[in-house]
Amino acid sequence: MLSTETHTLAVANTALFLQLGGLLFALRIDPYIGKRHKRLILFSVLLVASIVIVEQANDMFEEMGIVFARTAASVYQYAARPIVIILFMQVIKRDRRPWLLAGINAAVFLTAFFSDIAFTITPDNYYIRGPLGFTCHIVSIVLLVWYLCIALQKFKSSRQMENLFPVATVVCIFAGTLVDTFGVGRSRIDLSSAAAVSACVFNYIWLHLQFVREHEEDLKAQQRIRTMMSQIRPHFIYNSLTAIRSYLDEPRKAEDVLDHFALFLRGSIDVLDCTDCIPAARELETVNNYLYMEKERFGDKLTVVTDLEDVDFLLPPFTVQILAENAVRHGIRGAEEGRGTLTIKIYRAKNAHIIEVRDNGRGFDTAILEQAQSGAEMQGHIGLKNLKERLALMCGGTLAVESEPGKGTLARVSIPCSSGSSKGGGAE
Repeated sequence: MLSTETHTLAVANTALFLQLGGLLFALRIDPYIGKRHKRLILFSVLLVASIVIVEQANDMFEEMGIVFARTAASVYQYAARPIVIILFMQVIKRDRRPWLLAGINAAVFLTAFFSDIAFTITPDNYYIRGPLGFTCHIVSIVLLVWYLCIALQKFKSSRQMENLFPVATVVCIFAGTLVDTFGVGRSRIDLSSAAAVSACVFNYIWLHLQFVREHEEDLKAQQRIRTMMSQIRPHFIYNSLTAIRSYLDEPRKAEDVLDHFALFLRGSIDVLDCTDCIPAARELETVNNYLYMEKERFGDKLTVVTDLEDVDFLLPPFTVQILAENAVRHGIRGAEEGRGTLTIKIYRAKNAHIIEVRDNGRGFDTAILEQAQSGAEMQGHIGLKNLKERLALMCGGTLAVESEPGKGTLARVSIPCSSGSSKGGGAE
């Protein structure tokens, strides 16, 4: 019949390994957590499991009086514990610096095979701690404080309750380490090992909650984009029908313009439901067809100048189209003489793709834009607020508008290069 101590040990082991086994199974079937995080949790689980196993094997070696095996097992435990903490840290933030502490700690305890500066086990099986015997404890506490700072910074930056899980992980391991270091009595399973098992579970739950929140935010962003694209539809259709009407009195010109109009329609309608960025070259094809129609309509009253140094990137649909249309309809045609020059310049500056759409038309007071951002109606510039929001949501871009009544307008779009190249990309 099993003794009470043996029975307690068996129950504790079963509980720990059921947690670790369940976590491994969840990792295996979870399609949402990224590969890097999966690897970190996997390594953490395997390392913690090995520590628990070696910990109990060490007790067996002590009872059997196998000095070398006991030394090797102790060295492994001392070297591995800080690594577990570092793996947990890497889940939140990549940082190579903690590995230096782990390396120093491992080097100190490897000396146990030939020196007594860390610890030694005498031939008669007594453990004697050396002058550097608390290195593992000190390194672990330093790493835990470091980990706590990262976890608190993560929580403060978002104020989301699920970001308290890393803080709970630190507290759990810290409490276990303190009890193991200064507690009274000795257990066959260290509390720090049990705490590390719980920490693995906490990290997995935290990562999964992070995905759920990010997924919810993506869905909200996609819905906002769809709503804004639906606002473009009536505006786009109205302007297109107005353009067609202006050519009805000239059949030959109307036939040529209608060809371009068909291309313009196809390019525009294809992306009306698109919630992804599209290649800049594709956007410019649609803009060229639109500007061809406007030039045919207004003749030498409209001059178009293009300087396209950089078109290998992605941007939200209708980015250039809205700016060009505003420049023609509300800038140049709104001028006293109804004539002017539209300049489209696209280039790369430092870490961003820059789109500049300039006209020398009537200009306007930019305070109107601020009123639009606060919810007021903005006659003639409705699409700019929509465009600014879509740029921020879809690619982290920005829109800045400079204008002066009577002198013209400059609209400048900046799209971070990190938002992606058009090679192999496009609307899906």
